[in-house]
Amino acid sequence: MAILDLLQEGDDPKYPGLVLTLHVIAKNVEMGSLLGLALGVLGGTVDFVTKKQNPLIKVLKLCEFGVCLGTFTGMMSMLWRSHFDETMNADGIQDRAYRLTHSAPGIKHKMDVRFLGGGVVGAAVFGLLVPESWVKMGFADRVARGYCVGAAIGACDLTLKVGKKMATKQLQMM
Repeated sequence: MAILDLLQEGDDPKYPGLVLTLHVIAKNVEMGSLLGLALGVLGGTVDFVTKKQNPLIKVLKLCEFGVCLGTFTGMMSMLWRSHFDETMNADGIQDRAYRLTHSAPGIKHKMDVRFLGGGVVGAAVFGLLVPESWVKMGFADRVARGYCVGAAIGACDLTLKVGKKMATKQLQMM
């Protein structure tokens, strides 16, 4: 992440606790938005079939709920681990922060890029192109919820590509 570069001082992270906290929040928001998108599509389909309501409203609301749930869950798990996990001492946090800032950009970096890029596109699409009358939400709501949906779709896209690549490798090995 680019923000982690700002926290770098020499070879070690300047604020290892902050580096680890930002990482946990970012990853849990990503997972929460994926969960929210899945719940939103399911809930939107059920609403459309049973009540003939616009499924987009349910997708937007549940994706936002997923982001909130992911953030809350991540912070609670971090608090839990900081109290009960013996590796969460000063040296353990310093070590994990060092590995986060010095790891080679791989799948984690690609996921962050897809998540952020998808979020920006989703915010633009829902904020500017989806009329207020379609979803009965103001501009700020459409932008915030559009970011959540776009970010989840961006992350899903990468997940599907990686899964396809792994399945292809497995089939070639057979």
